[in-house]
Amino acid sequence: MSEDITGKLSANGAVGAADMKNRAAAIAMTLRKRLLAAAMLSVLLITTACATSDDEGSKKLNTPKALEVGRFASPNLGSVNTYWISGPDGLVLVDGLRTIPDAENALAQIRENETPVVSIVLTHAHPDHVGGLGVFHEAYPNAPMYAADTTIHTMATDAMGFYELARSLDGHVYPDHITVPENAIADGAPVKVAGLTLETKRFGPGETDSSTVFYHAPSGSLFTGDLINNKMTPALLEGHTCGWLADLNLLATAFPDAATIYPGHGKPGKAKTLIAEQRTYLVFVRKEIRAAIADSSPGGSEVTAE
Repeated sequence: MSEDITGKLSANGAVGAADMKNRAAAIAMTLRKRLLAAAMLSVLLITTACATSDDEGSKKLNTPKALEVGRFASPNLGSVNTYWISGPDGLVLVDGLRTIPDAENALAQIRENETPVVSIVLTHAHPDHVGGLGVFHEAYPNAPMYAADTTIHTMATDAMGFYELARSLDGHVYPDHITVPENAIADGAPVKVAGLTLETKRFGPGETDSSTVFYHAPSGSLFTGDLINNKMTPALLEGHTCGWLADLNLLATAFPDAATIYPGHGKPGKAKTLIAEQRTYLVFVRKEIRAAIADSSPGGSEVTAE
């Protein structure tokens, strides 16, 4: 009996040891699996983090790049803007102001940058945007000037007599001779200036007979000249308000990604807002004039000075 019991105990002991060994092996296998899973999870998290970082980097690359733009607004009634754009190779001047003193004051401000103007571009030929060109040309004689061929023709001929009118109003502060650009921009052709590429598009008859806008696509910056005026009363001397409204529609369609408009008069602002406000103003003016020239109006269809 004693031998049987001992034998059974030995057998049971052998089975218990084997069971413990198997359990230890199972636990070790489980630990290895968990460690492997943890390692795989870590790799997955790192990969996801890298992918997120790359995605964010791509988004940053696709966001508009800031464009450094300086602005001088003449202090006189009917304040007009000139802008200078900082490019890799120097400054690009947009429009030339009205009078000689205005241009001299702007030049002093530009020279604070200690970066030369290497190119000049013009949006249109109105006297308040070209009168100061001679000052800038004298300061930067090697900077080529660009404008549409239609703008160059208007400046050279003064067919509408605007420059003579400006001289009669401004006297000696308006130049005796207009400095005319020598480089014509083909309709829709890009202009490469100061290491920047500016897209162009021609408009008119509208605010004027011919107007060119300049667009820097990477930053969404649109230089419109007087096609847009921000909270400034525009001149309607040429009487093409219908064409001007059509130009505004075309402007919005041609540059849907424009973020900031740099207008001929008034402060820069959000593109869609400034286009909408300019359109609203012109519609209002047309409505009021239509009522004023109606046969039923107090003065009849004739418009007379008060």
